[in-house]
Amino acid sequence: MVTLRMVIAISKHFGWLIDQHDVVTAFLYSFMKEQVLCVIPEGVELDSKFDCLELVKSLCGLKQASRVWNATFDEFVYSIGFQVSGFDPCLYINTSVGHRVCTGLRGRRFNDWKLA
Repeated sequence: MVTLRMVIAISKHFGWLIDQHDVVTAFLYSFMKEQVLCVIPEGVELDSKFDCLELVKSLCGLKQASRVWNATFDEFVYSIGFQVSGFDPCLYINTSVGHRVCTGLRGRRFNDWKLA
C-alpha cells in the first residue's frame, strides 16, 4: 500500500496520468515448470489408459499460481526494458521510452502509471 500511495503522490506532483488494468485470466498465461497432475474432470472422455492429466499451464487456486504468474510477468517486463525498483520488488520502472513509465504488480492486478 505504501508503494501505491507513493506512486499516486508522485503522479499527482508531476501531472502524470494513472491507468489501471486487470488481467482477469492472469494465472492462465503461465507455463508450469514443475509437474502437476490432476484428476480427469467428469464428462471428459479419454482413452482408458489415463488416470490423470498433467497441467501444462497454471490454474487459479494452485499453490504455485501466484509465483508462476509473477515469474511470467517479470520475464515480460524485463524483455521490454523495465527494471525492478530498489524500493519495492513489485514496482517496475522504464525510462527508455522517451517518458517515464512505472508498472506495479499486486496480486492479479496490473497497474500502469504513465506520463501523458
